[in-house]
Order: sequence, then C-alpha cells, then structure tokens
Amino acid sequence: MNLFSKEELARLVSGVMRDVVKVHGPVSAKNVDTAAARLTGTLADEFISLGKAACADAGLRLEIERLTRDLAKCRKQRARIMQRRHDLLVLLKSHNIAPSDVGADAED
Repeated sequence: MNLFSKEELARLVSGVMRDVVKVHGPVSAKNVDTAAARLTGTLADEFISLGKAACADAGLRLEIERLTRDLAKCRKQRARIMQRRHDLLVLLKSHNIAPSDVGADAED
C-alpha cells in the first residue's frame, strides 16, 4: 500500500470507518470519542502491520544482496582455484611428471 496516495489512504480509512460502524454502531455526537478511539486504534494496527511487512521485505532484500555477494565471492574463489589447478598441471607437464604420479587425476 502506498500511504502517499490519497486514493489508497482514503480506501484504508473508509474501510476502517466501516468496521468501526459495524462493531461500534452508528456514530453520534455522544459516542464520537469512543468511535474515534476505535478508529485510531484500528488505523494504528494497520500501520504497524504495514511497517512490519515493509521491514520483512527490507530484510529479505538485504538477505538477497548478502547471498548475491557471497555467490560472487564463491565464483571468484572457484575461478582462482581452477586457474591454480591449471597452472599446477602445466608445471607438472613441463617437468614431465604425470598427475597420477602425485596422486591427482588429470581429468578432475
């Protein structure tokens, strides 16, 4: 929900007012204070639930960003390991040493 949109805010308030009238009964000059208290309580609950949902969404976005960074780091580490493996195989080959002689398989 976009609280900066007058239309969405009006829908929220009118829905809360309908609920107040259903539970509280018709609003008159005598009971306007209790109706207003019920209305503000319901609105506060709505805003709190919206805030919790926004925090949960933000938390998920932060977790996705962290996992994306971790994945990039893992990919870099894998690339470095593969390069080092390649360099080692080239070094072994230049000294006429078979990878199987040192306990490695050339196809791994």
